[in-house]
Amino acid sequence: MQTNFQSLLCDQGYTPNSYDFESTIIGWSYDIDFALFDSTSPFDFHRSQIIRCWDNPEAYIHTILLVDGDIAGATRLLIDRWYSCLQYDNPVLEIVNVQSSCTQSVVRMLTITNSNAMTLKFTVSNGG
Repeated sequence: MQTNFQSLLCDQGYTPNSYDFESTIIGWSYDIDFALFDSTSPFDFHRSQIIRCWDNPEAYIHTILLVDGDIAGATRLLIDRWYSCLQYDNPVLEIVNVQSSCTQSVVRMLTITNSNAMTLKFTVSNGG
């Protein structure tokens, strides 16, 4: 059973009426772009997508990452980049859930600090 991120956001006081999710979604979109698409990245920049899901508290950002080859290795790199580049400093609550198969990995993340919150979903799969 999946963790209900919307309930956890509400429990921590993050609702659309009390927090500016729109600005945070925009900021995270740029951060993901810079953290995941560089010369060492296995992700195909031209075919991958960062989708802003304005009304989906379970995954305000859904990033579809396409690779040619090793899904498991690409997923490990995603998790490494999360901890080295993307993760909030001093989260009060953070959940990283990885579900993998031979055809794709789905990584769901919730990160909350005293002043910010975000939910994300990354789908890593072969692009061809």
